Amino acid sequence: MEEWRLRRGIPYRLEHDGASLLVGINDLTAGQVVVTVNVDGVPSGTYELGVGDTVDIADRSYTVTAIEAAGRGYADLEAGS
Repeated sequence: MEEWRLRRGIPYRLEHDGASLLVGINDLTAGQVVVTVNVDGVPSGTYELGVGDTVDIADRSYTVTAIEAAGRGYADLEAGS
């Protein structure tokens, strides 16, 4: 199972269908994370997510499994099967 830990200020980078994607945190609170996906440097979507919410990125669904707003903060996402 693929898992990502998104940290505030550090985008997650991946390649998909010849495009470069950056997935990063815009905002983070105790119960919510705002994530932006950039494709080849252009914002393609912004999503407000809580634990248990899903988002489609690069033809896969990812579910938010944890959010921690303290310190640098992070959000964990897990790919569906």
